[in-house]
Amino acid sequence: MLGAIALAISTTIGAGVLGLPKALYLMGPFGILIGFIVAFFLIISAMMISDLLMREKEPIQIPALISKVLGTKWKYVVYLTLIFSMYGALAAYLLGFDAQLNALVNTPGILGGMILFFIGGYLVFRGTKVIEKVDLPLAAILVTFLVFLSFMNLANFQSFEFNEPEISDMLTFTGTMLFALFGLNIIPEINFLSNGRATKVFTISTLLSLFLYLGFAFTTVGVLGSDTTGLGTKGLALHYGGVYSLIISLFTMTALFTSFLGIGLGMMHIYQFDFKFPRLMSTLSVILPPLVIFLYSDSIGLGFLDILGLAGELTLPLFAITISYAYWKVLPALKPKTPYPRVAAVLSALFYLTLFGFSVYQLLF
Repeated sequence: MLGAIALAISTTIGAGVLGLPKALYLMGPFGILIGFIVAFFLIISAMMISDLLMREKEPIQIPALISKVLGTKWKYVVYLTLIFSMYGALAAYLLGFDAQLNALVNTPGILGGMILFFIGGYLVFRGTKVIEKVDLPLAAILVTFLVFLSFMNLANFQSFEFNEPEISDMLTFTGTMLFALFGLNIIPEINFLSNGRATKVFTISTLLSLFLYLGFAFTTVGVLGSDTTGLGTKGLALHYGGVYSLIISLFTMTALFTSFLGIGLGMMHIYQFDFKFPRLMSTLSVILPPLVIFLYSDSIGLGFLDILGLAGELTLPLFAITISYAYWKVLPALKPKTPYPRVAAVLSALFYLTLFGFSVYQLLF
């Protein structure tokens, strides 16, 4: 089971955590409660997926699992939600890499983002096994580094001030937290590695990640206050300066780089193996839309945190709603382990539907 927990944590913890300090500053103390609410409903969704997997005798991925229950068309709904959330992540990573490199060496214009685009795009095209091999150790390093930063922040803790939150701030924080904790797409792999104990593994990894995230976000705001930046580590690098600035910046760029590669490779495989696109077309389909978002982000007023929030608010809830619907439909044929399964399915769907509905309203009006 340790291997399954390691996989879950390495997949969950990524560059998305870097946007949480600013989101927490905008949200205030209520953000901590929201973090636990998001974790709670993600765990419920994981329970439902685990129940659905009990019917399968062979390994199966979630899109295929959904299509068996709801029909082939629903498989593409799942694909679209995953793909568009990945586009948001890749665009945010281009922005974050550009901002952090600029903070380190004052690069001109969009140079930092273009460096990540070309190097990352080339490696995604190559499909190098190095990308998969470095994920787990770098996730372990990221955990260690975030703990180190949290303790260093505690030693320099000055005050804890919040901005007065608005509805848009609450949505941004909820979306960012959902994005940062989201790991439902790998439940089948976790289930296989843990011999059917996916719910337990996912619960442990989600709660560990949540405490780590909130500790990092809380202490960062305690050091930076109103100077908290959209990319949390950029503000810390500028605040601490000297060798700390170099270490923080290099590590942040490494986290953004490896997250870009990991998500890009997974997305390229969807296009290449599931949609049967040629390798080059698959790679271009992965990297060009995020580049467009990155290049026009200033003109449309989107920053690192905005994009992560939108990715979490608008795409991932649809994925989770689809899970709840499939679970409800097949529930009479299941022997569910999820407590109060019908209530769980309804409440989960309502939570994600509310988040999606408010986000769409806020976006349009």
